Order: sequence, then C-alpha cells, then structure tokens
Amino acid sequence: MVKQCLKATFWEGFGDFLIEHYDVDEDTWLVVNGDGAEWIGECESYFHRCIYTLDRFHVARELKHSLRELLVHWKAVRRALAAYDPQGLFAAMDVIPKESIPEDRRTDWERLKGFLRGHEKHLVDYRKILAANET
Repeated sequence: MVKQCLKATFWEGFGDFLIEHYDVDEDTWLVVNGDGAEWIGECESYFHRCIYTLDRFHVARELKHSLRELLVHWKAVRRALAAYDPQGLFAAMDVIPKESIPEDRRTDWERLKGFLRGHEKHLVDYRKILAANET
C-alpha cells in the first residue's frame, strides 16, 4: 500500500509540476524514457496521453553485457535496437545459441530476453506513435 501511495504521490506531483511550469493541457503528449523500473512504467496510468519508452542506453548496456564476446551478434542486436525494430531485435536475439553465452551470464540473458519481449511496445519509436496520433 505504501509503495502504491509513493507512486501516486510522485506522478501526481510531477503532473502538478508540469501544469505549473509548462503550457500543458489534456491534449499534450508526455514521453517518458526510463530504464524499465516498474514505478516509471506507471506513468502511463497517470497521464491521458503518455508514451513510455525504454531508454536505449540501458537496454544496449544490458545486451552488451551478455554479448560482449559475440561481436557479430552484438552488432545485429545493436542495429535492430537503434532502428527501433523490436521484431528485428527479437529475431537477432533468437539466433544466438544459448551455449554461446558465457555460463555465468546465461540466467541474466534469459531474463533480459523475457523482459524485452514483455516490453515490446516500449521499444517502438515514440515518434511514430506521435505521428499516428496527430490531429
């Protein structure tokens, strides 16, 4: 209950801050870039027009941690990530044999793959979403 209250307090306070300092209204889009922490993703629940996207720096850092010795695979996933292509990213990740990941990083690799699949919509280029919603 306290954790939920803190989330609400933060996002409500942030919304109040935006209204007080910027010219925003119910038609203003808010783009929130985060590292995948659950509380950051809650932004979509608090704002009418909000796009939550995973920060490419954090995603790339995690991918590189697992793939640093596999340069061909690292370049393929990095290209797909830079292109905001979740399906291409998943395809590039899926061709990597589990055995080629160093044993001490396999659990993290599997966790990362699952996390990214669960956040597919947060890997899409927010500019495409904004363009599709222009009025």
